[in-house]
This record gives sequence, structure tokens and C-alpha cells, in this order.
Amino acid sequence: MDIIDPLIVFYGTIVAGSIARKVKIFDHGEDEILIKFVFYITYPLLVFHSIISVPLEEILSSTINMMIASLYTHLIILIIIFIVVHFLRIPKKEKGVIVLTSTFLNAIFLPLPLSLLILGDLGVILVTFYAIPALILFNFLGVIIGVIYSDDQKIDIKSMFKSFGKFPPLWAIIIASSALILGVKPPDSVILFSKNLGSITVPIILFAIGIKLKLDFPKTHILAITIVSLIRIIISPIIVFGFLSVYQVNSTERFIILLESIMPPAVANAAFASVFKLDDKLTAKVVSSVTLFSILALLLFLPLILP
Repeated sequence: MDIIDPLIVFYGTIVAGSIARKVKIFDHGEDEILIKFVFYITYPLLVFHSIISVPLEEILSSTINMMIASLYTHLIILIIIFIVVHFLRIPKKEKGVIVLTSTFLNAIFLPLPLSLLILGDLGVILVTFYAIPALILFNFLGVIIGVIYSDDQKIDIKSMFKSFGKFPPLWAIIIASSALILGVKPPDSVILFSKNLGSITVPIILFAIGIKLKLDFPKTHILAITIVSLIRIIISPIIVFGFLSVYQVNSTERFIILLESIMPPAVANAAFASVFKLDDKLTAKVVSSVTLFSILALLLFLPLILP
């Protein structure tokens, strides 16, 4: 497969977003508006159209494999990083930041553009199903981690379920799958609408990443950034290669699973750290720095895993 064109689109749009921030067309922070627009509107429509176009029953085993791989990766990384931070002589809240950002990866906003550019609608579906277990674990185990490493927070089960219920792509999956099961074909106008609006998801995501990304190397908190970088960019792919050596998947599933393995920490970690009063500034710095390293590492990693 020719990887040059997808890479030009991927990196070129990120650079365009970065330039837009540099020349003050967009300011750092305005990317949140674009991300919310994608997360709540265009991405669910893209998922809906993808499932209608690639009926879910045809790739049911693939979606199950995605969820198994996601659970495996998150839980193994969580165990590893728990052991690592136990031996670190650093403040408890900093340990919490390292555990959060090492475990909970950017399962949608970076892998989605590449998977769509390379695999089309199938890539959208596989990434979305990989993200569902990630969201579940983030809302449940993430809360437990927050409580362990904060001083006075309590577990709120109601909020956990409420956050999961607000995941828009999940509702897109439910609606599209129900239509397929019931044999209800959406009107052509609905399919066209979801296709056209969903198609802008990738450029907006990449442009927003460019606005958010700080192209400078960290000068403080080197230990935390180094540990998370090693976990996300080196250790995670290694344990996933081990998983794939014994768990049989096809080439497209393998590509998505390996692509997800090198993803940086989820941006939502920063908000989580703020809620649990861990160290939201450190979390933002770790997420930003490791995202930059991950994007650079993809240049070397991506040609090795193409389906």
C-alpha cells in the first residue's frame, strides 16, 4: 500500500493547524470548540454512516477482537505502571498522573484519521469498537485511580455510568445496528447527510491537534514524561506484539491494534486529573509532550504495520 499520500494528509493538516495558531488565526484553547464539534456531531455521523455502509454482522468477529485487544492492552499496562510507580520516590499525586497518562490512551482522535485514510469505513468501525472498552475502563478504573492517589475524593458510581451514557459514538452504533437488525433502510437524504458531515471529521481532528500541539521539548518533569513516553511508545507495542503472537487476527485488525498501541495519553486525562486534584498542569504537560513524541514515532512505526 502507498503510504505517502495518507502521511501527507495526516502531517500536512497537523502542520496547517500549528501554523494557524502561530499566526494567531486560532489561539491555543480554541481547539476545544472544534473537538466538541467532532466528538458530538461529525464523528457519531461518521460512525453511523460507516456501519450502514459496512454492515456490522459482516465484521462481528473483528469488532469483538478489537474489544478484547483493548481490554488486554489497558489492563496489562495498568498492572505494569502500578508496579513501576510503587518504587518511585515522588509525590503521590505525581504517581497518579503517571498511572493515568500511561494507562489511558488516545483511542480515537489520533488513530481515527490514519485508519480512515488507510482502511476507509472499516477503519472507523474498528477504531470505535477499540475505544468502547477504553471508555469503560477510563470511567471506572480511572475513577478508582483518582481516588487512590488523591486526598479526599470518593467514588461516584452514578457519575461513572452517566459519563459512559454520554458517549455519542455509542448511540450512533446502537441506532445504526438497530436499523440493520430491523431491516430499516434510512432515507437516502439521511445517509447523504451523515456521509457529507461525517467526512469532515478527519481534517477537523488533525487541524485541532495542530492547534493544540506545542512543538517544544519539555524542560521540567523529565522523569514523569520519560516514564510515560517509554510506556506508551515502547512498552505498549512490545506487549501488543506478544499478544498478537498468540491471538490470531487478520491483517486489518492487526494494523488497528498495533496502531492503537503507540498512541499517546488521552487528552481527557487532564480533565480527570483536575477533578481529582492530582496535578492538572503536569498532566497537560505529559499529554502534550508524549503526543508530540508519538506523532514523530509514527513516521518510523507506521510503514512496519501496514496491512
